[in-house]
Amino acid sequence: MDWSLAGRCLDGQSLRGSTFLRCNLQQAGFSGAALEDITFIDCNLTGANFENARLKSVNFVQSDCTDMVFSGSHSEGCSMVKCTAPRVNFANARLDKSSFVESNLENSNFDQAVISMSAFLSAKLQGSDAGGVTFTRVAMPGCDLRNVNLMHAHFECSALPEARLDGADLRATRFLKTALSKANLEGASLNGAHLHYSSFAFAKLSGASFSNAEAFAVQFGGAGLRGADFRGAFLKRAGFGASDLRNANLQDIDASDANFECAQLDGATLAGARCDNASFSHALIGTAVFSGTRLEGAGFHETRRDDAIGLRLPPSAHCDDVERSISEKFDPAAKVQHAPAI
Repeated sequence: MDWSLAGRCLDGQSLRGSTFLRCNLQQAGFSGAALEDITFIDCNLTGANFENARLKSVNFVQSDCTDMVFSGSHSEGCSMVKCTAPRVNFANARLDKSSFVESNLENSNFDQAVISMSAFLSAKLQGSDAGGVTFTRVAMPGCDLRNVNLMHAHFECSALPEARLDGADLRATRFLKTALSKANLEGASLNGAHLHYSSFAFAKLSGASFSNAEAFAVQFGGAGLRGADFRGAFLKRAGFGASDLRNANLQDIDASDANFECAQLDGATLAGARCDNASFSHALIGTAVFSGTRLEGAGFHETRRDDAIGLRLPPSAHCDDVERSISEKFDPAAKVQHAPAI
């Protein structure tokens, strides 16, 4: 089809198996309509209304979708490819197995939408409202999510590798079993966020705030966490292996059974923290503050601790190799005895 349907009312209609090529559909009404196997190519759909519509295998390709309305709609297997689509309204919509590829969705409204098994690939979302959105098994690799409202959003079993979230407000956001490896969250606020079983491996997190976050078994391996704020966070079984925690604030955290092996902790404060059964083996503690830190059963194998501030190890702590390294400092003969063979 190649004609003008501008302003045409197709509310409640059933459309199937059609292709609209270079059609003018400005302000067209599809409210409550049922569309299946429909393709819009190079169409003008500015302001078109798909409110409460049901869309299955509907594809928008290289079309102008500015100000379109999909609120309350249900889309399955749909896509937007290389579309101009700012200010689109997806509020309370359901998007299943859908994809947004190289499309401009800036300043769009996804408030309270439910999105599952979908993908945002090189999509622009700056300035959009995704507050309260549920993302389940959604892929957003490399997406720029700066200035996107994600407060109270819920990500589950999703992937956001190399995403841009620096400076983002993620307070009370939930990331359950979600991968944010190599993502940029420098200066982001995750205060009170729920992060259970998620991964921030090799992510950029300098200056990020995780105050009072719930982060059971979260992986921060190799992450840059310099100056990050974890005050009061629940970090039981968290993994900080080889991470950079210099000057980080870990005061009053619960890091029981956590892994700090090979981490850099110089200048960090763990005052009042609970680190029972945590491992600090091979960590670079430097002048970290351990005043009032609980360390029952903690491990400090091959960890130099003589510059740490307020560090008092209970009898249950494992620190045999540390004691040996300290004795080597004062007994050159002991150092030669334990020197590895070349």
